[in-house]
Amino acid sequence: MPSAVPCASHVYYLEVGLGRWVGDFGFRVTDWRAFRRDPIGLSNRFLVLAMALTARLPGRMRIDSVLAEEPARGERRVVHNDVRIRKWGVTLYLLRERYLLNPDCRAVWVESRERFGPLPFLFNVRKEHPARIEEGGLRAVYTMPLLGAEWEGRYTVRADRDHIDAALVGPWAEAKEVIGRDSAG
Repeated sequence: MPSAVPCASHVYYLEVGLGRWVGDFGFRVTDWRAFRRDPIGLSNRFLVLAMALTARLPGRMRIDSVLAEEPARGERRVVHNDVRIRKWGVTLYLLRERYLLNPDCRAVWVESRERFGPLPFLFNVRKEHPARIEEGGLRAVYTMPLLGAEWEGRYTVRADRDHIDAALVGPWAEAKEVIGRDSAG
C-alpha cells in the first residue's frame, strides 16, 4: 500500500524543481575582518573579491538553472542541475550538480563541478556534500564547501511553487537568489 505522505525529496526535486528557473543573484561580504583572517587561500580570496566587486557594479547578476531527471535505475532517483550566473552576458559562475535522492525521502547527496569566472580552464572545483529536504519538500538545506569555507544554503519554495528564495551564508559573506519558473522554457 503506498504511503499517504509524499516523499519530500521527490516533491522538492521532481514535482517542484524539474524545468528551467531564472532570476536574480546577489553577493556581498558581511564581515571583512573575518574574511581577512580566514585562511582560505589566495585563489579563493581573489574570487571573493572579484565577486564582491562585480556585484557592486551597475547591472543585474542573473542566475538560470535547469533541472532534469536521469532515467530511473533502482530505488535511488538522480536529478541533474546546471546553474549559470551571468552579468553583462559574461559567465561568472557555472555549476553542474547531480542530486542523489536517498530512499529515506529526506537525505540527498550532492556531487558537483563548479567553475568560477569566464575562462573554462581556471578556478575549477569538484566537491561532494550533503543536503536535506524539509517541510514536506518545500525547503532544502545544503551544507557545502564554497570559496574555501563551510556555507549553508537554505532554499524555500513559495506557496505558488513557481518561485524559490535562497540564502547562502558563509562565515564572512552571503549570497541571495530569487528565482522563478521560466514560463518560456
